[in-house]
Amino acid sequence: WAQQNRTIVYAIAAAVIIGIGGYIGWHYYSKGQSEAAGGLLAEALEISGAEIRGEDAPPPDEDDDTPSFESTQALAEAALEAFERVTSQHPNSQAAAWAYLGAGDALLELERYADARERFERAIAVAGTDDTVLWRALEGKGFTFEAEEQWGEAIEVYEELSRIDDGGFEPVAKYHLGRMYLAQGERDRATETFNTLVESLREANDDEEQQDFAFVLAQAEVRLRELDPSSAPSRPVLPAPGAGGLPGGGGAPGGPGDLSQEQIQELIRRFQQQQQQGGGAPAPE
Repeated sequence: WAQQNRTIVYAIAAAVIIGIGGYIGWHYYSKGQSEAAGGLLAEALEISGAEIRGEDAPPPDEDDDTPSFESTQALAEAALEAFERVTSQHPNSQAAAWAYLGAGDALLELERYADARERFERAIAVAGTDDTVLWRALEGKGFTFEAEEQWGEAIEVYEELSRIDDGGFEPVAKYHLGRMYLAQGERDRATETFNTLVESLREANDDEEQQDFAFVLAQAEVRLRELDPSSAPSRPVLPAPGAGGLPGGGGAPGGPGDLSQEQIQELIRRFQQQQQQGGGAPAPE
């Protein structure tokens, strides 16, 4: 099912990762100039991370005010409404950029692909110099094209992703490009792409900046082994992180793992420092 519905799988993973990025956004804005926007974003994130209880689940305790929903569709609809309260009331804020991402992910879950793409494009428009938002928005936009089997359009988006942040997200983009070539039946091109990606990430194993792509490497090796067993020697596959996604918030299947509390605190510190310097939000390390 996961192979046949990979776009839905990616959307679910991406929706969870939004919680990490949104938490950073909420903390940053609650300490900064836009507490109202931050408060709305926090409310939206609480909804987007709510529990799916199911129709037959026992009712929650009366003292439990944590939101819960009977289905993923109900949750996605509620999250969409909450994220769009942020974007309607604070359309040009950085909080809105994160909210557009959340709205896009909710629309992906609802299979409203054109609407999801429009939200990701809005996130790009208000992202400014925030490469993390640009990354997530481009990735989400690519997923909308994948859902519609518009492989060529998805490839164009992932090629654009490879160029942001001076190529800082190129490993992520190459992984997606390899998948797109494979989806189009171009096995040789996909094999070459995965092979190049695996070799470059293995060579960069001692580079701290590249270590964040450990899960990308593991997933690329899995793909490569399926295409050309002689090209990728067997090695343990990293377990899928609980928060899903590629490093820093991607929605593809797999990332380096959950961000620790120390990493989140460091990102918050960098957000605040960047604001004091008058710049945009930096990408996670």
